[in-house]
Amino acid sequence: MTDELHHYCSLEVAVSILEKREFWLSSLTHSNDAQEGRVLPDYWLSRFDQKCAKQRAKRMGCRELIRSEYLHNFSLGLCFSEERDLLSQWRGYAANGAGCSITFDVGKLRDLRLEPTPANMLLEKVSYNLTEQAQPKSHFKTMFEAFGDDGDQFQLKADGSGRMHLENSTEKIEKRLEAYRRFFTVKSEAFHEEKEWRLLVAASRQSLDRDIRFRTNPGNLIPYMPVQFPKDAIKGITIGPTSKVTNDLVADMLRSFGFSSRVWVRSSSAKGAYQI
Repeated sequence: MTDELHHYCSLEVAVSILEKREFWLSSLTHSNDAQEGRVLPDYWLSRFDQKCAKQRAKRMGCRELIRSEYLHNFSLGLCFSEERDLLSQWRGYAANGAGCSITFDVGKLRDLRLEPTPANMLLEKVSYNLTEQAQPKSHFKTMFEAFGDDGDQFQLKADGSGRMHLENSTEKIEKRLEAYRRFFTVKSEAFHEEKEWRLLVAASRQSLDRDIRFRTNPGNLIPYMPVQFPKDAIKGITIGPTSKVTNDLVADMLRSFGFSSRVWVRSSSAKGAYQI
C-alpha cells in the first residue's frame, strides 16, 4: 500500500490548486478516453451466452439498465498515479512535460469529506486486468446483484424492443449506484503503466444539483465539484522535464501560499530522456 500519490497537471492548474488549496473532481464521462467507464460493463455483458435465447434476452435487459445508470448519475473524479516521475504521465497530463506533479499524502486524501453533500467520496485503485481471479469476481458479483434479477424479467417483443419490471427499492438503487461507481475503477490494460488511483464520487444527478458546477471545454460543458484540502495534504512538488521553472522559484511560491518548509521541491529525472 502506497502512502503517497501524485497528480500530474499543467503549471497553471498547479498554481490554482496550491493557492486555493482546492482541486476539482471532474466528470469522467466527459474525458478524452472513449472507453472511460465502459470496460467493466462491456466485458461483463460479453460473457452472456448469445446462443441461448434466455441469456440473450437477459443481456438486453441488463444493457438497458446500465444505459439508464449513465443517464441518471454523475461520476466525478480526480486522477493520481503511484509514479511520481513517469514519462507517459508528463506527456499526457502535464502540458507535455512543462507542468508538474503534486505529491499528496494518501491518509489525508482518505480523510477528505464532501460537506454538506451526502455523496461518498472514495479513493480507489484502478484495475487493468479483468482476467485475474480475485478482482473480477468481486466486480461481477456487484454487477449481478445490481442488474441480474431485473435483467431476468426482460421480455423481448417481436419488433426487437422489450420491457421488464424494475425494482426500485432503496437497497436495489444503492446496489446499482455501487455498480456504476465500479464502472470507473477499471480501464484498458493498455494504460497499466499509469498505476492510477482515483478520488471518486458517483451519485445521482438529482442529489448533486446544489453542489455541481460547470466549466467550459472547447465546444462542451464539463460538470465538476470543488474539494478543499488541508495544507498538510501536500508533501512535495516535482517540476516537469521541459519546464523552465526553477526549484527555488517554486519553493518561493509555496512559502507565499503558507506551506511548510517540509514540502519538498524536486526536478524531474527525465530531462535527459525527454523528447518533445
